[in-house]
Amino acid sequence: MSRLIAQFQKNLDSRMHRSGLAAGACLCLSLTLLLTSACGGPQQHVDTQIEDYTQSYESYTRSVLADSLGQSETAADYAERAVQARPDVGFLYLNWGQMLRKAGHLAQAIEALNRGLAVEPTSVALNAEVAESYESNGDIPAAEQAYRNALQTAPDNLEVVEEAVWFYQRQDRPADARLLVAQYLQTVPDDAEGWRLQGSLASHQDDLQPALDSYTRAQELQPGHESDYVAAITLA
Repeated sequence: MSRLIAQFQKNLDSRMHRSGLAAGACLCLSLTLLLTSACGGPQQHVDTQIEDYTQSYESYTRSVLADSLGQSETAADYAERAVQARPDVGFLYLNWGQMLRKAGHLAQAIEALNRGLAVEPTSVALNAEVAESYESNGDIPAAEQAYRNALQTAPDNLEVVEEAVWFYQRQDRPADARLLVAQYLQTVPDDAEGWRLQGSLASHQDDLQPALDSYTRAQELQPGHESDYVAAITLA
């Protein structure tokens, strides 16, 4: 029964994160009761699970609302309460870290995000967020390692690649930035956006032929994209 409940919780967490917490909380109440009733679970355990879910997602919702009202400290406080109620859900740590950063508590944000990574070490969002936090805190080696962890988890995620590329650009390390894009294109060779990114980096270094080749390849993969045509004409 425990494995069945664990799988249900995992699926429910994913559904709540995608489709909204208010609907998710109601779904949690009905489905947890149904599942545990079918499995013959003790009522006390059911009550505890329901309380944990409702407290966590109510606190999460209050955190988001407080943030939208510009109440950063209150948002961070509610985000922490959400984690306390459900310490096994990675994205709650992500929210907590983000709210702490907005409240100006950078060191605490990094600690919260790392706690989230202990729960969900393969989370791309957590790795990327902690990388950005380390960079903001001036810990460049730790930031670089966090970006590499994110890329190792999702080597085909262009958004993560772009974040790491701009990190290297900010550190005046264009060669490392271009190497990342080249590695990405080995994994996803038919991504026009990846070729555009490579073309942009090459052109900024006045490496005109590789830039032209990259924009030409992007145009081949996605015909009719005006920016590729303009870039290719300019570089030719």
